[in-house]
Amino acid sequence: MKDKQTMNLSIGVLLLFACFALGIAAPPTCYSLAISRSRSIMKSIAFLQEVPRLKPCMEVLPFLYFDIHNSCLMIKVRDYLYTLENITPLPCRKRPGIVGLGKTIRRLYNMINKSCYRDLAYLSDDCDALENPTPSPAPTEISEQMLN
Repeated sequence: MKDKQTMNLSIGVLLLFACFALGIAAPPTCYSLAISRSRSIMKSIAFLQEVPRLKPCMEVLPFLYFDIHNSCLMIKVRDYLYTLENITPLPCRKRPGIVGLGKTIRRLYNMINKSCYRDLAYLSDDCDALENPTPSPAPTEISEQMLN
């Protein structure tokens, strides 16, 4: 009798973990993929700006903040890709870091343009904010603003 209760309890716990694992295993949405890719692109750009061989190449490129909630992003990304593919110092075009960055940005552009376009909610249309982003206020500043 006790073995049967233990067995039923262990089966119940196993089913609970299986249901939990299925909930985690849900495929990422187009929106979450776009967010994660834009973050990884920003990290890649920051990394490439610190690599000594690529620093002169990256200095030619304009700064671009990849905010997928800005409706101007597609225009700015297209211009950024053009600049990246036609970068002035000719040796920069062949550098693996620059080529890889271009491929990653092209994938994000195609993903948003072809599959995610209707899934994204554009909260802003400020094109200048992509080149000169304003720093977000600190949490203490937000709470102080809410109290006033």
